[in-house]
Amino acid sequence: AFDKPYYPISLRLLRVVSVLVEKYYKLLITECEIFLSLIVKFLDPDKPSWQRALALELLHKLVIQPRLVTEFCRYYDCKDHATNILQDIINSLGAYVQNMFIPQPGSGGADQHQATSLPAGPSQAGVPAGGGVSAQPGFYYRGVYQPLSTSWLGGVARSHYLDITDRLDPPNMQEGYGVSLAYCCLLDVVRSVSLVIDNQPGQAEENTEDPEAVSLEQVRSQLLVSTWNGVLSAMSLLLDAATEDATAENLLKSLSLFSSLAGRLEMPGLRDSYITAVCKASLPPHYTLSVLKATASTQLV
Repeated sequence: AFDKPYYPISLRLLRVVSVLVEKYYKLLITECEIFLSLIVKFLDPDKPSWQRALALELLHKLVIQPRLVTEFCRYYDCKDHATNILQDIINSLGAYVQNMFIPQPGSGGADQHQATSLPAGPSQAGVPAGGGVSAQPGFYYRGVYQPLSTSWLGGVARSHYLDITDRLDPPNMQEGYGVSLAYCCLLDVVRSVSLVIDNQPGQAEENTEDPEAVSLEQVRSQLLVSTWNGVLSAMSLLLDAATEDATAENLLKSLSLFSSLAGRLEMPGLRDSYITAVCKASLPPHYTLSVLKATASTQLV
């Protein structure tokens, strides 16, 4: 339902936004707030699948950079008058993941061609069948199967569709590509937050020129506050849906790392929420344990 020029124009606009945010951020604080809010809206369920994939690729390029994650938090989430941009980005990733596992009847629904509903049976491709063996890594949840189409390398973002500039029509999205990108984004968010909190040299610097600048200690605390909810909801779902061990291991390591960071910054509520999620994941499917369903830590708002 879109005119042909729409795809190439959107593609080029996002490429320009990427350069502006990465290279000229300090000169365009207000403009970048608008740009990033626009990218978040590109993940809405009513947007075409190619637009959502482009937005995910761009967000991945941003969140792998601890310096940018720090600055987004410092200039937006830590300011009363600004939009909580980092929190919006992470929550939109979480909402995107959950939306992709909603069974879509017929041909309607966003990204329907990306989600494959599998019939019940022991021969489902990619779904563990006896002994935990799976034919292909991926995610299976609520009858929807999403293959894992890209592997995660910490701190590395691949821009496949953002680099296709010679087409007028949007390319067909690889099956499972959106969920795979969101999975990589979430893992890299936790990696970047960890690097900022560990204060690796060159990763997060204090801004000593501005007397009103937010301190690095404030940024560290706000990083966890802004990211914990979206990361937890999305990773818990992906962990539940993971069909093979390597994917589950990456998710478990990130959940454990986040709980450790929360503990170090003396945020027991956040820490306990993540520990509870890991405990739930260790239980057999459909196992009911009331103490894990309504603890104070799981009711954080």
